[in-house]
Amino acid sequence: MMVDLSLSSPANSSVIVVVVKLVVVVAVVVVVVVVVVVVVVEVVEEEIIVAVVVAEVVIVVVVVGVEVGVVVAVVVVVVVVVVVVGVVVVVVVVEVEIIVVVRVVIVVVRVVVVVAVVVVVVVVVVVVIVVIVIVIDCIYRFIYHSDVPSNKNLVNMAFAGNRIILK
Repeated sequence: MMVDLSLSSPANSSVIVVVVKLVVVVAVVVVVVVVVVVVVVEVVEEEIIVAVVVAEVVIVVVVVGVEVGVVVAVVVVVVVVVVVVGVVVVVVVVEVEIIVVVRVVIVVVRVVVVVAVVVVVVVVVVVVIVVIVIVIDCIYRFIYHSDVPSNKNLVNMAFAGNRIILK
């Protein structure tokens, strides 16, 4: 029985597909953020606050994207090295059949892929939470700490209107 160890085999290509999908997801997120930032800059008049929001969001997205890319690359390299050394040691030293080794390698690769996907999902959730917090913080700064006096007056008038209605 022949075992296909090429990159075209389903077991080996699944890792490559996952890595490519992760890279594509990070690229799409960066593009979406840039588009949203451009639209916000065009619509909103407060350039300083928009610049702060843009800078903070872009920094978070880029840093997390780089970190995720580095983590995925390191995991892939470590897995490849461990698998190659493990296969050589097991086949040469222990003299186990190659099909048994390939089955073990497939299981290990699947576990690593699942762990990598979980890590990426956790990182994406954290990034979304951080971006939401940054946006809320910037909105708060815009309303309460802006040099434009009309912002505070509008907020006070809104609260006063609510108190009048509630009475």
